[in-house]
Amino acid sequence: MTKRMGFILAILVCFLIAGTYRIYAANRLNVDIDELTYLQAGQTYANYLGTGQLAGLSTGRVSYEHPVLYKVLYGVALLTQPARKPIGPTELPPASSVSRSSVAKWVMADRYVSVSFGTLAVMTLAVVDPFAGLFLGLQTLSVKYTSEIYLEALPLLTSLLCALAYLRWVALLQQAPPTSRRPLPWLLLSALFMGLTAASKYVYCVVGLGIVLHFLISLFRKQISWRAGGWLLAWGLLSILVFFAFDPYLWVDPLRRILATTSYHFRLQGKVYKESLTSKKPAFPFWQPLRWLFSPARYYDLGPNTVFKVNIDILICFLAVIGLPRFIQKRLLFFCWFLAGLVFLLLWSAKWPQYILIILAPFSLAASEGVLTLWYLAKAFLSRRQAVNAQDTEAAS
Repeated sequence: MTKRMGFILAILVCFLIAGTYRIYAANRLNVDIDELTYLQAGQTYANYLGTGQLAGLSTGRVSYEHPVLYKVLYGVALLTQPARKPIGPTELPPASSVSRSSVAKWVMADRYVSVSFGTLAVMTLAVVDPFAGLFLGLQTLSVKYTSEIYLEALPLLTSLLCALAYLRWVALLQQAPPTSRRPLPWLLLSALFMGLTAASKYVYCVVGLGIVLHFLISLFRKQISWRAGGWLLAWGLLSILVFFAFDPYLWVDPLRRILATTSYHFRLQGKVYKESLTSKKPAFPFWQPLRWLFSPARYYDLGPNTVFKVNIDILICFLAVIGLPRFIQKRLLFFCWFLAGLVFLLLWSAKWPQYILIILAPFSLAASEGVLTLWYLAKAFLSRRQAVNAQDTEAAS
């Protein structure tokens, strides 16, 4: 088998493992607390689309705290099911079994949307690094929240594509003459995915902070010209335009609705902080994101935990720590992304487990660098042993 064929086979294995695991989880996980909210939103948008009321995409106020793109896609998936009245909490109570629910086929239609995007995210990362793809495919919270009706799987994919397209732009920028337009399509593609990320869920925009930090470091190191700063500014402006184009909720009254959305999250932040002061014991400590990375099943009912037959979270975390020096050296952009996301998660009062997905792609790459670190250490150790044995043999003779 050639090296290329082995690489393709590794990608396919990651794809099959991730897809199979997510399909298994989607069919067995109990109803999670926010799934009904997004399922109802999907029903609303399915009704708008099915009856031709396209104006409802911008005039409707459906869970306004998040952008609408992913919820519209849930609505598109529900067009495959019979139209019905809004699903209520009595039909789909939290922690209940989906398989025993009378609305199971509506739930599964939308869960499979998440499964599809989550599996594509794993496959995309596997193209970059098969070990990283495998780790993202098996990490417990990655499996859970890309198998349920949550808003995680699509921005997980688009934020990764945004970073990869930006990296390709930087690579071509360093090779091409200053006047060359050849790198620009990759920057445009990165802006497109950045806008789609923002139109799916705001918190995943930390990838943009990672990109800006990486760009500034590259300028400081003189790896790219200062003239590229104008292009990055254009990248940011185009990202905003794409975000606006794919979030119809903002079309009617952009400024007021943006303020309403952002103020909701800051009010929530304040509410969580005040509740922690009142109880004198926060629900989760500020370092809880590290716990989510290390062993989520110890701190959270995954609903139920028995669904997750493969649990290598501790191993992934251990490898990521081992691989951190190599990760910083070899994959600076992804380290910047991971750092920006981790700082945000530590400072933000709401410590919901699904938030950890904003850094799981770079974290998985760090774990892969840990595998390589251990491999090279083992090779060096064996080489030294062989050299010592050879010297002993020569001395004895």
